Amino acid sequence: MVDTASRAGWHAQHLRHGAARAGHPPSASTRGDRSRLLHEAMRSLDDDDVRRQAQRNPSIVPEDTALNTAWVNDGEGGLRRLAKGEGVEPVLEYGDRRIDAVKRKWHEKAFESTTIVSWVPKSLLREVPNYYPVRDPKTGKKIGDRSRWVMPDDEAGKAEVQRWFVETHKHLTEDVLPGGHDSIHGVVWNYDESAVHVHWMADTLAPLHKDLLVEHPNLLLHDLDGEPVIRYGKPQTLDRIIDISDDGTVAHAPEIRADQIAAIDHEGYLVGDDGQRLRRTTGEEVRASDDLRVEAQQAWGQSSEVTETRVVDGVERKVKITGATKLSRYQEGYREHLLAAGFDVEAEVNPRGTSLAKAAYGASEAERLALSHEQAAVAEAERVAGAEAARIDAELTARAAVLDRREVEVQRKQAYVVAGLKRLDQREAEVETLHRDAAADRSAAASARAQTQADREAWEREEPYLRRRVIEDARAEVEPELRRERDQATANTAAAEAVRREAEQLLETAKAKDADAEELYARVTQIEPFDRAAFEAKMLAQVYLSIKGLRTVYDGRAMSVLDVIELDQRRHRLAGVGDRETWAAYKRRVSGRNSGTGKALTTNPDPESHPDGNPYN
Repeated sequence: MVDTASRAGWHAQHLRHGAARAGHPPSASTRGDRSRLLHEAMRSLDDDDVRRQAQRNPSIVPEDTALNTAWVNDGEGGLRRLAKGEGVEPVLEYGDRRIDAVKRKWHEKAFESTTIVSWVPKSLLREVPNYYPVRDPKTGKKIGDRSRWVMPDDEAGKAEVQRWFVETHKHLTEDVLPGGHDSIHGVVWNYDESAVHVHWMADTLAPLHKDLLVEHPNLLLHDLDGEPVIRYGKPQTLDRIIDISDDGTVAHAPEIRADQIAAIDHEGYLVGDDGQRLRRTTGEEVRASDDLRVEAQQAWGQSSEVTETRVVDGVERKVKITGATKLSRYQEGYREHLLAAGFDVEAEVNPRGTSLAKAAYGASEAERLALSHEQAAVAEAERVAGAEAARIDAELTARAAVLDRREVEVQRKQAYVVAGLKRLDQREAEVETLHRDAAADRSAAASARAQTQADREAWEREEPYLRRRVIEDARAEVEPELRRERDQATANTAAAEAVRREAEQLLETAKAKDADAEELYARVTQIEPFDRAAFEAKMLAQVYLSIKGLRTVYDGRAMSVLDVIELDQRRHRLAGVGDRETWAAYKRRVSGRNSGTGKALTTNPDPESHPDGNPYN
């Protein structure tokens, strides 16, 4: 018979971070793989993806793909439905921001992103019998049909399916993923396959600081058990993980005072005394830090941070929980969670596994149907053989021989199965050994990282003192020389200032002399060159004007001096005197002539004073 029990479980598949790409952010390492997985799951956002995935997966019913819904984390504690034109890019971008917020160097083998698939329990769905043909995996011949499980038609049934999703999402974000709801990149409901199921694209990144209580007024930090948080032998305080301003407010959210912070919750948000997350005036919830850390080992593998107390050799010891144990407990806790919420699911684990991958789910159904068909065929053969045995003993004997051969074949197969189970047990033992070895290696690596961190923090504590000592020693060594150089520079500056003032005085003096020289030159250039001929002509003109009005007595006649001179010159020329006589010679000659009379030249001659009545005679 086909298993129609209502099972509850989920399947997780991880992507390792891989090698860093030079010149690209850390998120670039897995962006291609994440994009491929999202295009497959969120195929309803792209028609090309619908055609491509339908060709690859015969369980997809393309006519129903339009019913699928895809969602992205809205960054405010909820989900936003994606429109067809948006594609998967918003989900990739949200994941990029989360991955790039990890400040420490990524390890290549660390789990970075995780896809989780969970199927809606069959008790909540409506069965469509004989929908898919079942074929023999060896011959390809049809050997039967299998059902398809779709959404119920009534609103109450749909509401119950939605309630299942809410509880499953709550289980994953509170019990499995260290980062809570913020770890969810995107969600997609797929209604177009053999059973309704949901995909989550998530990560195992967690806030750098979480699950802490704050003691006032000293701001000491405690874990959720009330124990003080001690690191490297010192109690930790709130101001060691959050930048507190001098006025007592949070540096990156000044609206919040440090004395308002009562705790830091599991998702890294600041919480007040009332248990509510503190918000900025814009309504935005405030984290202690935007930085994230990788907690894949804490969630899926062995970690020194996740331990439990066990009795080993009669002694209680803290031991690390293996990844297989964690996964088993996750699944058990999920079933208990759904049962407590009132869902009709099986309490025991599925003997064929509760966390089959989606690709294996259809094959598992086909295998179960094939086995059922084979069992029914054997029963029919036995019935026919029994009926004919009563009628034909020979044929019964022959058929008995056939059945014996079949029984031998079945026994052989059973022996083969038993041997396979033994090999499987051996393999599981080997895997467990490998897990233990890997856990030891990881523990050694964690110890080395812790030692490295301790050395780094010790250096960070000593660095300010060492830097201060180096600066003080350098200052003590250099300051005397600097002081001497400064004094010498001051003296040189004073001397240069005196030279500058003297140069300025000399410059002013030179400017003054230059101005005097320019003025003298201007005056000299205004003096015309001496022209003797012009000078003599000018003097003669002045003499002429001076004597023009003078009168004298010449040869008993009153005459003007000019006429006397002209007559006298004529006489001299006739007597052989030179053509020209100077004025000085003429004056001497005339003065000598008139000296006998005792009279000199006058400008106002009196005619009556001379005997002949001529004052110039």
